[in-house]
Amino acid sequence: MTHRIEIDSKHTAVWAMPVEGIPRLAELAETFYMFGMDGAENAHDGEAWARIWSDLMGSGDAVILYSTGSDDPEDKPVGMLGGTVGTSLVDGRGDLCESFWYVDPDHRGVGVALLAAFEQVGEYLGVSRIYMASLSGVRPKAFERLYKSRGYEATDVVYVKRLGEPKEGG
Repeated sequence: MTHRIEIDSKHTAVWAMPVEGIPRLAELAETFYMFGMDGAENAHDGEAWARIWSDLMGSGDAVILYSTGSDDPEDKPVGMLGGTVGTSLVDGRGDLCESFWYVDPDHRGVGVALLAAFEQVGEYLGVSRIYMASLSGVRPKAFERLYKSRGYEATDVVYVKRLGEPKEGG
């Protein structure tokens, strides 16, 4: 069953994706990773992405929201935002950490609706903080303006080192 999340954002409908619907987002996931995460493991494999997120959703440790840009949840998804929920090491409450956020360029207004819904989910879950990330070089000024306008503050810079395959038995 798909649950609509009511938000005030120019009537853009946003839904919580049930586990069984995750494969519907595989094409968007492939586009997201090709656009901004070149070289990431399983980056262009929508089926692997769907398996990983189905497992996370099944364990209750993740949330995925999507929009079709219309009022029909069965239309083709044009935007998605997903994240993981974990226990904060600061206060023992939860943190909601964005893992991916992608909107088809022809539907950019959908992104703000997804973010608003993500924030509502965080409030519903009672988390202390929501962490949002921006890929370096992908519209940094636009994201900075958006985040600041919604009350976010820049806190960290993250560096990534890609490692090889795990060793046998490790």
